[in-house]
Amino acid sequence: MFFVIERKHVAPSQHQERHTGFHAFEVSSQPVRYSSSGEVCLNDYCGEENGIATYAHGEHPTAEAAESWIEMYMAGLNLDFREDEELGDDVVTRFCVGRYRPISAEGTRNWLYGMDMSDIEADTTNERIAEIVTTIQEGARVDGKEFCAPTLERAFREHREG
Repeated sequence: MFFVIERKHVAPSQHQERHTGFHAFEVSSQPVRYSSSGEVCLNDYCGEENGIATYAHGEHPTAEAAESWIEMYMAGLNLDFREDEELGDDVVTRFCVGRYRPISAEGTRNWLYGMDMSDIEADTTNERIAEIVTTIQEGARVDGKEFCAPTLERAFREHREG
């Protein structure tokens, strides 16, 4: 049997910034367990740990049947998704919600480190900063990524104010 497990970032958790925006459906060879009792959870909210909520969406006879269920479920909700290559021990397949892989605020700050911001001066408007952010995001999306827009905007405003 194969199990469909949904994991979703629901709350800020100290030192868990890397999970911001995380939402995925997994096909696993092992069922998920309730975080409170440790018992098997097949069709229910299973609990939250470190800001990640876990939901079980049933068992399926094959991995392909579980994948088909996920694809139909996500299509019914009109969600874009992409297959993820970073799999855990019992995870056969993971579908992440969203067309692009979100880059955390920390990852965005790291990307910005050492960036030439000479185009941003004291008289650069918020509208121009928004245009710059849009251009950066468009470039990142070509690579299947999406930076944390508020972090980009904040960094450019801080640079402008000097």
